[in-house]
Amino acid sequence: MKVIIFISIFGVAFANLVENGLDNKENLTAVQEAFINHGIDTKLPHLPPNKLIVHYDTDTKVNLGTELSFDKVLKAPNVIFEAEPEAHYTLIMIDVDSPTREKPFFGELLIWKVVNIPGSKLQKGETIAEYSAHAPWKKGSSHRYVVLLFKQHQKQVFSDRFQSAFHSFHHRIGFSSVKFSMKYRLGRPIAGNFFQLKHDDSFRNELLRHHH
Repeated sequence: MKVIIFISIFGVAFANLVENGLDNKENLTAVQEAFINHGIDTKLPHLPPNKLIVHYDTDTKVNLGTELSFDKVLKAPNVIFEAEPEAHYTLIMIDVDSPTREKPFFGELLIWKVVNIPGSKLQKGETIAEYSAHAPWKKGSSHRYVVLLFKQHQKQVFSDRFQSAFHSFHHRIGFSSVKFSMKYRLGRPIAGNFFQLKHDDSFRNELLRHHH
């Protein structure tokens, strides 16, 4: 009996592991294919099937790998998505290449986090981590900045808080979108987009000026 119970439990655990593993490479959407083509599938276990509309201004639109300059991303972008009016959503932005794309031993760097967004009204959501513009500190390959949208089961309390964008940098290093999603039972991201930034020698002074 114990053996049968053990096998049964193991079977359920294995099924959950398969369910929560990397997305099946068949029947991918164009958005998921773009994430894979830019190597982001090695960073995230689940890829968003739908595209978020993200733009910093009318001339700076994010389109699945767009190369942007740091001066264009100093302020939080506008994000547009279809939503159920009575549902709540979570939006996060992460740099998946910290400190460098070649050696990303810091893990993810949290750029922005807004939770309990009522419907598609991002401005009425609860900002847990203020938008913090960052560009690669070191020369090398471009960093990939990923924006992900999750649908919440319900409005809920999020315990993790951050200080202002500038003074909470060391708390944002090592963020894990997977652990965050599991902690609050957010499931898989339902939509996403991403852009790329290169190192810019002038960005440190510009960042300090912006935050002060």
